[in-house]
Amino acid sequence: MDVLETVDKAAEPLQHSRLFRICMNSTKRNEVLSDKCQEVFYVIDNSGSMRNCDGKAFELDQDGRIHQMKHITRWTEAGSKTRQISTYNIHRNIRATYYLLNPRVAGQWIQGQDRVTVDPTTVDSNTGAELETLEVLLQDSNIRGATPLDRIVSYFNRCLREEGPADAPVCFNLITDGEPNNKAAFERELKTLANSHEIFLTVNLCTDDDAVVEYYNDLDKNLGE
Repeated sequence: MDVLETVDKAAEPLQHSRLFRICMNSTKRNEVLSDKCQEVFYVIDNSGSMRNCDGKAFELDQDGRIHQMKHITRWTEAGSKTRQISTYNIHRNIRATYYLLNPRVAGQWIQGQDRVTVDPTTVDSNTGAELETLEVLLQDSNIRGATPLDRIVSYFNRCLREEGPADAPVCFNLITDGEPNNKAAFERELKTLANSHEIFLTVNLCTDDDAVVEYYNDLDKNLGE
């Protein structure tokens, strides 16, 4: 595996309608690095620390030159990365769902409010409207909360268990700037995820904080213990 407030989980309804629609019959194309994943999921950390102004991003100018944006918020960096990722996923023809780590209502990721699926694989796809919804999710007004990564991984575990084919390869990408609130619970949920399904997990950091970088660099080792 590559590295990458309390609610009653037993009482939570799953806030989605067929969340996992593994596109086993769709054909991917134009991949920079080919992988086996048939569906991809991104968790965008919208915790309060994303307001810190030590972010940076690389953007492509109209003349084809790449320039670095400095002294921006980590949230701006996360937004830049998410837009580039979404463009690439449409280009390679794969269904992708983007989540805010902290939804408005704890434990409930509501479509169009806390998550959005961008799906270029269907005949009636409307990626333009879906990208507009993604822009709404990336607004500054959605910054809130802490870093409860264990909760959303637990949510994915339950969703995959209830409706996702165990043998369908899926990708999870965490776009974050901090260590999880509960490291033990986060690592426990990741172990369950990795042991139960074919998962490609990555962590995309929006910080150079040495402690945070070291934690995620050591995550593979910690999960193997």
